[in-house]
Amino acid sequence: EGTAWLAELDEIEALQPATVVPGHMAPGSALDISDPAALVMEDAAFGIICRPPGMLLPAQRLPHYDGTSPDLYAGVLYLSARPVGGTAFYRHLGTGLERIDAASEARYHGALQADIAAHGHPPQGYFADYPGIFERTAEFDDRFNRMLVYPGNLLHSGLIPNSPPPNPSWANGRL
Repeated sequence: EGTAWLAELDEIEALQPATVVPGHMAPGSALDISDPAALVMEDAAFGIICRPPGMLLPAQRLPHYDGTSPDLYAGVLYLSARPVGGTAFYRHLGTGLERIDAASEARYHGALQADIAAHGHPPQGYFADYPGIFERTAEFDDRFNRMLVYPGNLLHSGLIPNSPPPNPSWANGRL
């Protein structure tokens, strides 16, 4: 496994990739994040996906956002060599929103409550799709040593397989 990882790193290095941060502003602008020294970590949280699909609460079966601040970034680092589920991003069809900011938060929640009243909650299990309510706009597979960084106010959800149940191990689960 270590040899394969080193070979993959050599392959990536040979491509000479540029640093790419989707959504960042041009160098020198107010939101330029191309200089890592300019970034400030205000909070860090870790969690592991371990709840069996049949025990998820209604809110855990929908896309979510991590906060309304345009300065908030979230990330997922895939360190498992085994598939643990990727990440997808969504648009709420009733509002057209993909990002939830302070000005749109109440409107989004009101429209989502109306959608749930009309269509019911998504089926029991980890979120996959909710036709007529959310549209998937992007999807990223889980690949060993991939780090996905994105604005925390984007609607997103883990693409967690419902079978078999998530592995609760820190060594092999989805952290």
